[in-house]
Formats: sequence, structure tokens, C-alpha cells
Amino acid sequence: MFVCRKNNILPVFEDGYETCLLITGVEALFGLPTHYTDACNLSITDRKKLLGRAWCVPVIIQILKHLAEELSRL
Repeated sequence: MFVCRKNNILPVFEDGYETCLLITGVEALFGLPTHYTDACNLSITDRKKLLGRAWCVPVIIQILKHLAEELSRL
């Protein structure tokens, strides 16, 4: 059994192979710099929990951009 599934982590596919998504990959998906959550000796689990409560920066930028356009028309 693949180690990601054994640890209840959903695998991702890269170049046709199953692999685990590293915490730096999760940070990148949220639009954050690499190792952004690497502080205060947080465990990988705590860093994932922190990101689970986060907002996705690129998405928020798009929402605010369109909101600003709509509000400027008022």
C-alpha cells in the first residue's frame, strides 16, 4: 500500500506517479512563499491545520479586485 494512503494522506500524481503533497506544495497552492508556516517549531500536522484555516491568497485577490470594480461603479 502506498505510504500516503497508509497515513490517511491523499496522494497527488506527478509525472504519472503517486506521491504525497509536501507542506511546501500546500503553501504554494495557497499562494504563500515556501516555508511560510515554518515557525515556532510547528509540526507538519500543525502547519497543515494552520493552512486549513487560511485563505487562499490568489483567490482573495481576485475576489477583492472584482468587488472593487463593482463598488467603483456605484
